[in-house]
Parts: sequence; C-alpha cells; structure tokens
Amino acid sequence: MIELLTASQMAAADRTTIDVLGVPGMVLMENAADGCARALMRRWPDLLAEGVVVVAGPGNNGGDGHVIARKLANRGVDCEVLLLADRDRVRGDARTNLDLLEHYGVPVLSVLDDEDVEAADEHLQRAGVVVDALFGTGLERDLGGRFARMVEQINRCGHAVMAVDIPSGIDATTGRVLGTAVAADLSVTFCRPKRGHYLHPGAELCGDVEVVDIGIPHGVVTAAGAEMMLVGPDVLSPLVRSRPAASHKGTYGHALIVAGSEAMPGAAVLAANAALAVGTGLVTLAVPQGAQGLLRGLVPEVIVHTLPSADGGFAADAGVGLTELMAGKTAVALGPGVGRTVATTAFVRAAVADVARPMVIDADGLRALGEPAATLSGAAGPRVLTPHPGELAGLRGRATADVNGDRVAAAAEASSALQAVCVLKGAATLIATPDGQVCLNPTGNPGMASAGTGDVLTGLLAGMMAQVRWLADDPPAAARAAAYLHGLAGDVAAAAVGEPSLRASDITDAVPAAMALVADGEAGEAFRWR
Repeated sequence: MIELLTASQMAAADRTTIDVLGVPGMVLMENAADGCARALMRRWPDLLAEGVVVVAGPGNNGGDGHVIARKLANRGVDCEVLLLADRDRVRGDARTNLDLLEHYGVPVLSVLDDEDVEAADEHLQRAGVVVDALFGTGLERDLGGRFARMVEQINRCGHAVMAVDIPSGIDATTGRVLGTAVAADLSVTFCRPKRGHYLHPGAELCGDVEVVDIGIPHGVVTAAGAEMMLVGPDVLSPLVRSRPAASHKGTYGHALIVAGSEAMPGAAVLAANAALAVGTGLVTLAVPQGAQGLLRGLVPEVIVHTLPSADGGFAADAGVGLTELMAGKTAVALGPGVGRTVATTAFVRAAVADVARPMVIDADGLRALGEPAATLSGAAGPRVLTPHPGELAGLRGRATADVNGDRVAAAAEASSALQAVCVLKGAATLIATPDGQVCLNPTGNPGMASAGTGDVLTGLLAGMMAQVRWLADDPPAAARAAAYLHGLAGDVAAAAVGEPSLRASDITDAVPAAMALVADGEAGEAFRWR
C-alpha cells in the first residue's frame, strides 16, 4: 500500500524539503518536469511529432509546464506555451523558468481575455498533445472566467491530454470538481498520488496515473501524516503464496455463513460459494429450516445446516443452535438475505453480541443493528461491517446524501463510533478502522453495481478471516484484501462478459483468475511508479 496525500500534506512535504532540508525548489521543479517529459515520450512518441501545446497557469504548476516545454524543445519537439497570466505577475521559480524559454526559442503567447481564449483554440487544434499545467494540487476555488473557458476548449480539442500533477479543476483532497475540470488521458503526479486521483467524481477525469519521484524523502512524507492509503495487490500476497505440502483442509480455516431466508435464498448461495472460492478449507452454511429446499446453485462442497425458522426467516431462539454450530469455526458471516422480521432481528442482535469469532455483518444484518446503531465495543469478537451508503446512513442516523457528500469522513466516523472495521462499498470502496486510518480500494467497475455483488464480498471476507494463519487476527487486513480481490475479480469478469451483462456469480467464477494475476505479479498497481 502507498500513502494518498491531501493537498495540505503535499504542500507540507514540499515546504519541509525546501525550507528544512535545503533542497532548492528549482531542483524539485526540474525533477517534476523531467518525469512529465519522459512520460509524454513513452506514452505518445508519434503524437509528439505533431507538436505540443502547454497551457500554463500563474503558479508553480505553470512553472512545471515551462520546464516541460523547455525539455521537449531541447529534444526537437515543436512546443509552444499558452500563458494564462500577465507575465509580470509570474513569480519565483516559475518566473525563472518562464524567462529561460526565450533562450530555447519556445513561443509564449499570453491569454489574458476572452478574445485571447478564442484565438488559443487554433493553437490547440494544431497540437498532437496538450499539457494541462494550469493549476495543481493547491487549487481550492471554482474555476471561472477565461480559466474555465480554456478548460472547456482543452476538453473539446479532441487531442491527447496530459495533466501536470492533477487535472486542473479537481480538488486534490476530495476529488470534487471545482466548477469545471480538464478531462485528462494521463496524470503525472509527484512524490505520492493524491486523494483526488481516486475519489469520485475527479477520479473519472484523471485517466492513467503515474507517480514521479522528485526527490522528497520518504521520511518527510511519513511526517506529513497521511491518514489514507491506496490498497495494492500486495495485500493478497499471503493468500496466493505456495501452500505447504503437508497442509490440509483444517490449515485453511472453517467459515460459517449465516444467511438466507425463504424469500432470499440466493444471497446465502452467493456468499457461501464465494467463501469457498477464496480458498477456505471448510465452509458451512446455516439457513432457516424453511429455506433449505430452495438452495439451488450451491456448490456441493458447502456443508448445509438448518436453524429454527419463523415467518420465513430465523427464529428468535435460533441462537441456541448457532452456539452449537460454532464449534471449530474460525470466522462468521452474518446477514445476507436474512430478512427483517422481528424474530430475525432479535436473532441477529444476539449473535452480533455473543459470537466470539471474527464476524462480517452485511445487508439485513446491518439493518438489525438499529438506526442508529449502538457501539459494538462490547461484542464478543471483532466485527467488520460492509454497508453501502444508504446502510451506513441508517447505522449513523444520517441522510444518505450526507454520507455521499464526504465518504471518507463518513466511513472514518462510523468506524470510530461503532468500534468496528467499516467497509463502505461503492465506486472506490473505503476501508476504515477505529484508529482513524482509511484505505481506498482502486479495483472494480460499474458493472458490479448489480444485485448480489455485496453478498460475494461478504463471502470472500469471511473466507479470508477464517484462514487463521494470517488474517483471522487482523480483520482490517482481511477487509482490504477482500475488497481488492472482489474488485479485481469483477474487472476480470467484466473483461470477459462486458459490464452490462456482469452478474454477481461471474465475480465468484473469476476469483481464481484474479488470484492468479496477483500470484504472477500481473495484477498491477492503480498507478505506475516512475
């Protein structure tokens, strides 16, 4: 995993490197621009022959653009700079590098009013590649005036676009679009990726992300205090490593899936099959007695037990049978498809409080906790909650719009208040822990927005927590690994069947291929490190 920085954390790392360590800002700017120029030459060598237009702003992001133009011109690339600032108001390192362009014969055209913006379109149309160096991670206000109109012209030009650090108009901390924003094909960022590269809606405008090492020490980044990490394939390395020759099914845990009802038996099937697919040694499925005959599609390797039922779901006193089933189990999943009857709600609440095993709680299991829910600090074992935004809103007595307005804060607050790991599902699933850390999962696709995919995640997570040798004692690690594998399997499945046709069971079927990608080192990061 790698840190995801806020705008202020990145600024602090910059200041420390320059002011405390004594690294000149010109050196950092030179390193940043060199990384951008190399990225351009790797990505679009043929398009560079058609020329490059750098659209530069008044600050250091524009300064990076000036150096990029200089470096490309020095390699024989036809470059020009569109400067959206009065030249006399450009200061510091940016001004020094702007002045240097004269010696390299790079034309600089000032764009100071609407008429200039209109004239700039002709230059954009002639380019093979456009470099967006208007504003970087420090932008906090909505774009307006000629800046907004220039962004719109960049987006209309139809050419390849590289953003310097982050597309202009995206809040680097929240991913919010500040009025309007550049839609980039490639974003080359510095030191570490920023939250805004992966939080929506900004994530949809960043294109591929490359991270360039510009010389800021790792210790300085650590001192900046990042609370958010980007999940990578390394979280799955313990799961995909070679198994000892003398191992047996007991080596890999025994997951108990408590799920289903007469109305929704499919959720139980999906969760149990997913737990088995992830390599769990044994999987037992506990269903209400009335639902047993409805379990079509269940793989034969899953063991089925029934518990007393009432009104189509679990009876309130089914906990007695559940206690007997707990012998030998190493992790539990509770909730998919159990329904919301009074009896089932009583059963779920008792199980959440009393079961002394790691437990993942999902779907109707979450609803049973109450709206709002009480803290789970007194539960007999660690708890992992997997809500979508509406379910999280209910758990905290909030509106769904409030949760979606700041998903990071909502997940962190819920995890702290409920004293449980919180996996907030959605585009860029978040994994929050009570200690305040939030991790962002970059895998997955819109095709996964369909019925049953959450049940698959629940099964994967229960299966991972059941494998006691590495994850049962670390529910946050299990949650990160399950989210990453869930999304990666969804990506593999979508590549095979297409996003519109993707079903939850396709994700389970793709788990072996996804794990093989990780084992072979082919899963890749959510960014390229340069």
